[in-house]
Amino acid sequence: MGGRKAWLFVGSLAALAATPRGRSALKGALVLSEVLPSPLHPLSWASRRPRASRIDLPHGPADLYEGRSGAPGIVLVHGANAGGIDDPRVRDLAQAFCRVGRTVLAPSLVLAERRMDADDGLRILDAIDELADRTGPVVVVAFSYGGALALCALAQRPSIQARVRSLATIGTYYDVVHLIEGVTTGSVCVNGSLYPWQPPAAALGEVGPLLGDFLGGRRLEVVEEILANRDPRRTAPLIAQLPDDVRGMLDRISPARHVDAIRVPVLALHSRLDPAAPAIESAQLVAAVRRRARSRLTLVGSLRHVTPVGTLLGWVRDAPGLVRFAASILRAQERWA
Repeated sequence: MGGRKAWLFVGSLAALAATPRGRSALKGALVLSEVLPSPLHPLSWASRRPRASRIDLPHGPADLYEGRSGAPGIVLVHGANAGGIDDPRVRDLAQAFCRVGRTVLAPSLVLAERRMDADDGLRILDAIDELADRTGPVVVVAFSYGGALALCALAQRPSIQARVRSLATIGTYYDVVHLIEGVTTGSVCVNGSLYPWQPPAAALGEVGPLLGDFLGGRRLEVVEEILANRDPRRTAPLIAQLPDDVRGMLDRISPARHVDAIRVPVLALHSRLDPAAPAIESAQLVAAVRRRARSRLTLVGSLRHVTPVGTLLGWVRDAPGLVRFAASILRAQERWA
């Protein structure tokens, strides 16, 4: 009887591993074990370090991580982190995806310099085209503000969406006006309701340079009013007084202005208390995309923006959602065994 139960258990595991859902859940959990605080790193122990090389794309360099031949592709988009594609977190995640059977391409963005560059969208599109040529349709995994730029890029070139199976965002924003609003007033106004938000005190010092870049050296009284304003309901009317070209630049980096063109599934992960973008941003994104494509929001408490924090109890509580999110990234490219 004991032998029969053992064979039944082994057979059940084998059957589960043969399904895309079961295999992607196992691989998702393994990827998380490599990048989250854990003494266990089974992928690193059981597999060799993937090959990594720097290649040139039309608008800048990118890092290519290769494992087995013919592996499906993931485009990994970093956020406003100083290291860019050299950040250890980016490298660790790219290698973890590679170890579970993916080819990964990470384009280098000017966003790493904490500047918004219109050509970053082109760099993301370059990476999608390059990797899709090698592997077939890709999954895009985009962090922080890189997620918003990826959304805008896909919307501005709808034809490329046929080469994208899904887009996963971590801690992104939906409307750049909301970021300005939240940083200057401590709240975000959405459909007449106020959502309190506590960004870092230093964030206020970054709004002026952002607008200054777009103003090209011009000094306008309305910018001073925006920075001094403490009423979130006044922010949008004040921004409406900016010159047309400046408002056009803000629109170009706001997914809210382009979401109607998104047709790929969107998976959003967001920290409940995110200092870089309030969680209501991902909630709005998912609600807007859901009118045309599948979308889902996962909220967790064990991230500080995109960096793991918290207690063991917090990680245990968030584990089901995190594994489901990671598995969803991989499932679109898994086949029946």
